[in-house]
Amino acid sequence: MATCLPVRWPTAAGTPRSTGCARAACAAQVRAALRAGAAGEAKLADTAGDKGRAQPVEFLKQRLANFWELWGFYASSADGFRAPVSRILLGACNFFLFFFGLFGWWKNRKDYNRSVLILPFLIATAIPTLLVAIPRYVYPAHPFMILYGSWTLVYLYKKIKREPLL
Repeated sequence: MATCLPVRWPTAAGTPRSTGCARAACAAQVRAALRAGAAGEAKLADTAGDKGRAQPVEFLKQRLANFWELWGFYASSADGFRAPVSRILLGACNFFLFFFGLFGWWKNRKDYNRSVLILPFLIATAIPTLLVAIPRYVYPAHPFMILYGSWTLVYLYKKIKREPLL
């Protein structure tokens, strides 16, 4: 069992004084930080809700801009760090993942084991769209959308070749 260590806090005069147990002081600091953090989170949620109610059009424009940052077909310049060619390639990848992925999900929506793979896409899109949109937040959804996109390519290939569909 740990022993209780004394804590020495400086006084206004600069001389340390003992206030008792370090664990008790630490626990009090943790409780105070948790209260401040919870109050800060509640205040942030209230601020976002207030802004959404006060300026709904601006709030909606910002959410659409966040969505475009995540899945848009012409990526942002990233403050000048992306060349136009890389922006076009990112946009082409986003186009494939978004449209071919959603089409692949739609064709497989009746099979629960396949349709559940859309959840990472929905979660990784909804949360950054509502909060802060940084493209790396949707990278975990890419493998699932690649699966759906590949199902779409197989579907289109079989449709062109007139073979039985999936």
